[in-house]
Amino acid sequence: MIRFLLLTFISIYGLHPVHAQLSIGPKAGTHVSLTRFAESDYRASHTSYIVPGYHGGIAANYKANKLYSIQFEFLYSRIGRHVVRTDPYRSRVTNRSSYHYINMPIMLRLSKHKAIRGNHLEVYMNVGPSFNYWLGGSGRIASSEIEENTSMNPMPYDIHFNESQGSYINSMYVAHPNRLQMSLDFGGGVLFDLGFSNHIFVDLRTSLGIGKTYMGEKNGGDFGLFDYTENLEAVNHIFAVSAGYSRDFDLRAIFVKGKIKRR
Repeated sequence: MIRFLLLTFISIYGLHPVHAQLSIGPKAGTHVSLTRFAESDYRASHTSYIVPGYHGGIAANYKANKLYSIQFEFLYSRIGRHVVRTDPYRSRVTNRSSYHYINMPIMLRLSKHKAIRGNHLEVYMNVGPSFNYWLGGSGRIASSEIEENTSMNPMPYDIHFNESQGSYINSMYVAHPNRLQMSLDFGGGVLFDLGFSNHIFVDLRTSLGIGKTYMGEKNGGDFGLFDYTENLEAVNHIFAVSAGYSRDFDLRAIFVKGKIKRR
């Protein structure tokens, strides 16, 4: 998929005159996420719930022409997980956690421009990969085993990567994490022209975790419990809504003429 998108980008910029226009600005929004486990048997005995979250950062768009452009983003996101073991033959376990990520989507954008009552409007579609780096996280886990052995139920915990296992109190150890994960992002939005090279936009996006780029191993999250380990052989599926502001810069004018040219 990455090779196909790379060849598409090269073809677009090789066949079409480059406008050398860069739009950049902040964006932020909210999303809902769902954990998707790899094994169907595990999904049958564990229920995963939709969890709200939020994200924000910087978005940049580099235009080849009015039709094609490349969208780059650098975002922080907080992604939730809520899993309940519902196996009737085993004790109930509830785990709620929040993960911190740096997301770096690189997407091809296809745009259509319209004029409504003299105002410029751009309707667009995006598609491309996102590289997502898992920073860490925390959570709360409740089970009968925790209740029998500690005074905390649910037990709050922090996630520790690649560390020697010390006290399991308030800790989940991940020995072999896959911290760099991938997803396929696609969606669209509307960009409104405010004049003087300023814009605001509204963006809708679906992000599907790509198979085999799991968070870790099936029994990868170790709480020191006999009866439960956290299954990290899973991906995150996300639907996001965001809004932002962007400003245009003419790169040719900046580097050739030494000044910013406004439209």
